[in-house]
Amino acid sequence: MAETEYPEEEKLKDLLFHVRRSIRYHDKRRGFLEGFQKTKSLVAIVVGSAAMVTLMNSIANRVLMIAALAVGILSAIDLVFGVNAKAREHSDLRRRFIDLEKEIIGIAAPTASLIREMEQKRRTIEADEPSILRALDAICHNEQLIADGYAEGDLLEIKGHQRLFAH
Repeated sequence: MAETEYPEEEKLKDLLFHVRRSIRYHDKRRGFLEGFQKTKSLVAIVVGSAAMVTLMNSIANRVLMIAALAVGILSAIDLVFGVNAKAREHSDLRRRFIDLEKEIIGIAAPTASLIREMEQKRRTIEADEPSILRALDAICHNEQLIADGYAEGDLLEIKGHQRLFAH
């Protein structure tokens, strides 16, 4: 009987790893998107203030024109990509994966049937995910390996430019 339980325990451990990696992934995406939104708002406030000062002084300012262009570009990106909606989506996916993690952790005696049920729940959540950014997913994979105590030799190789453009 111990021989049949071991594979289920390993499968459960593997499933938990993937769920936790997904939680990290969606947390990073949400954080990045919210950071983008805050940066855009900050630039808009600064440019708006600079515009008021310029109008009050009636002085043309090249810096103001560049800043206004930046606000326009950031606002266009926000409009086209729906940054707020994407941040909410990743927040919701993260929450769903955390709920699944709690269920998995609560399994006292894993059975093949129970693991299949948890795997189905995982796949249901994944079906609602937008396209995965592979470099970011690899970063989260490595972070989860480290959190689980794996050796550095088990980590995926991620180049600097992949980290830079992960989002």
